Amino acid sequence: MTNLQRATLSGSFWVAISVLFAAVVQLAQLASVARVLEPTQVGVVAASLVILALADTIANMGIANSIIQRQNASRDELSSLYWLNVLVGIVIAVALYVSAPLFEWFFRMPELTALVHVIALGFIFSPHGQVPRGILERRMAFRSVAVIEMVGAATILAATLVLLFLGAGPVAVAAAYAFSVSLKALLFVYASRREFFPRFHFRLVETTRFLSFGLITSLDMIVSFFAANIGSFAVGRLVSPTALGGYNLAFTYAVNTPARLNGVVTRVAFPAMSQIQSDRSRQARAIRRVIETVTIVNAPLLVTLAIVALPFTEVFFGPNWLWVAALIQVLSGVGLTRAMGNPMGAILMALNRMGVGLIVNVIKSSVHIAVVIFGAIWGGVFGAAWAAVIMGVVTLATNVVLLKTLAGIPARTGILDHVRPLLYSIPLAIVGVGMMWVTSWLGMIPLVTLIVVCAACGVTYLCTLMVTRHFLVQTLTAFLRPSSGSSV
Repeated sequence: MTNLQRATLSGSFWVAISVLFAAVVQLAQLASVARVLEPTQVGVVAASLVILALADTIANMGIANSIIQRQNASRDELSSLYWLNVLVGIVIAVALYVSAPLFEWFFRMPELTALVHVIALGFIFSPHGQVPRGILERRMAFRSVAVIEMVGAATILAATLVLLFLGAGPVAVAAAYAFSVSLKALLFVYASRREFFPRFHFRLVETTRFLSFGLITSLDMIVSFFAANIGSFAVGRLVSPTALGGYNLAFTYAVNTPARLNGVVTRVAFPAMSQIQSDRSRQARAIRRVIETVTIVNAPLLVTLAIVALPFTEVFFGPNWLWVAALIQVLSGVGLTRAMGNPMGAILMALNRMGVGLIVNVIKSSVHIAVVIFGAIWGGVFGAAWAAVIMGVVTLATNVVLLKTLAGIPARTGILDHVRPLLYSIPLAIVGVGMMWVTSWLGMIPLVTLIVVCAACGVTYLCTLMVTRHFLVQTLTAFLRPSSGSSV
């Protein structure tokens, strides 16, 4: 095993820990919100989270990714990028604060203005951590990144619980976010202090070679954001706050959590693929492995979630939200297609072909937005969900064409790379459905049902991978062996 492979797996391990920790913490946070607040207030929180995600996507500007892709950057360039990020953050904070009444009008939620005002404060502080984070990820210091992210997640949960206890209502979530991102920014600056520490130096011209990459990346992320979240906008505007609250609960665990799990692979694979961008055949092999790996990681989790949707909803969100279980099952299909297609962004960045990706994404996302809005008008919250499933399949077909055109991967090979990993989840699905029937027949309570079925699904999947001697098991086994001093 080469040093690059070992560093990639080590990074994946730490990112996986932070993602799983964040998922558990977020589940605790949403469960608290769903049980403490009224359904309409949960909808207000959901709307604020969508606005937060939009502002965060715009503020990103692709700076961290450009630092990774360009590989070499002087201290002066990093300083200029740092202050540019800070200035953009201030502009976004002011824009958010001023536009709060517009969001209140769009979602028809009077309480939303106060949440947006609090969220805006976070963007005065969060940009300070962007450049330091990019530096850490460039040298693949994912252990430091993971620890900081876990501290941030724990801070959000603790602050949310305290503020809910004090009766802050929906504002509790927004205030917890603002406090958490400020702390994370400070920790990122401290963690990267040996390579970079903010100083008073700024020249716009020094940022141009990074912005040429970063702005295209950022535009692509903004387009993708609207395509990914159009369901929330449509449900919030066309249905009701309660429907939006339920949609957000289901969407978080059927779609957003798998997207975070993709970060276990793509965030680490991007710098790794960028380091071998001169070797096209090696890069093509790496791309294929990334696509297969994200499916191997996400498919069993989403299939299991669809199977245990009802006990999962009852245990964590309570009886008021049982209707969300069916929505989780539909959105699990959305999560699976997006998980399989998500690595395309990192692949295009590693290939430095974001311009082509942006054009394709604009066309595809325009169709996606129109189809989901039509679905919401036609069938409400479930119509929007089924429309997103259809567009997820379309996205995968588009990605196969892009992989053939840009990376030279034959279409048949690309299709098999997407489909083959799904076969490993078939035994899991059979066992999971069977265990759900058994637990129902035995009359087990929801919590026990959830534990038993999830355990059965997990054991079945691990056994399937071991019996078939999947490359992921072999790679992890090699990683756990003592290093023999391999070279890159």
